[in-house]
Amino acid sequence: MEPNWSAIHEQLAAIKAQLGGLYADDADAELKTCRAYGNQLLLDGTALATSDTSAEEKHGITVSMRQAVNKLQEQLDEIKTKTAEAYRKHIGTDEKEAFEQLSPELQQQYNAQAYRSFAAFHAADELLDKLSKLNAALLDAGSELDRMTREEHTAAGRTTAAADVETFDRDPAPSSLSM
Repeated sequence: MEPNWSAIHEQLAAIKAQLGGLYADDADAELKTCRAYGNQLLLDGTALATSDTSAEEKHGITVSMRQAVNKLQEQLDEIKTKTAEAYRKHIGTDEKEAFEQLSPELQQQYNAQAYRSFAAFHAADELLDKLSKLNAALLDAGSELDRMTREEHTAAGRTTAAADVETFDRDPAPSSLSM
């Protein structure tokens, strides 16, 4: 059964849209990198949803997408770190609790810079949650594509033994060197 590419594509579109609205004063370079990864992921997701390539080729695309997701997560972690530092700098430790009890409108009126940093931190955190779900969906799709690839190879008579079947795994094979 073919993975649900349209659901993955919808996740990608939502992530890309949220990345477009993310704003962080102190993490401009990271944001540009995140948006570039988001664009590439959406392009790859569109290719998966609309192409008639083999399961093996689609598996390769999902692997590269998972690598891009991991890099995007690293950049978002950096954005969270920078926005948390900026928030602490702008609000100070004495006013933090009182500030966080205010409504978003009052936070913005009271200290606009702290509000932007606070909002960017939470938006990056929300994106990280969405990326974790996307990564899980891509991992599931990769497993399904691996199964389909083995079936294609078997149907084509390309394999006769389990050892001949190329398996796709996220963990590398153990070293064959003995000590």
